[in-house]
Amino acid sequence: MQKRDLIQANASLENLRQNLDMKDFAKEILLEENYNKFIRSYKFTFWFQLIGVLAGFIVPSVVLLIIFKEFIYCAFGATIGIFWMCVWMMLSMVIPPTRIYRKFAKWYRKSDVSIRDLDEIFY
Repeated sequence: MQKRDLIQANASLENLRQNLDMKDFAKEILLEENYNKFIRSYKFTFWFQLIGVLAGFIVPSVVLLIIFKEFIYCAFGATIGIFWMCVWMMLSMVIPPTRIYRKFAKWYRKSDVSIRDLDEIFY
């Protein structure tokens, strides 16, 4: 189990590093106005996903704990949270405030990138 935890931690750190590299790259190539739009979209996406996932796990677990007064029902609440997380993450991929971040990340990860394609993202 420890090896698996190390692999997950390494993947999380690698994802964080890629996001930081993408933000640094965006700051270098984007105009200030577009960079500000990108950062607002990035922050909104981050908080929207985090709050949705936390609420999806915490709210059902606490409500079931209050109703039934047994910790075993917290596990059932967490199960509800897993389904809620799937719905919430899919929702976060289609709401307009996350559009700029998603499109820029897709553009950034492509191998044949062109600066001219950025106009489609921001305008």
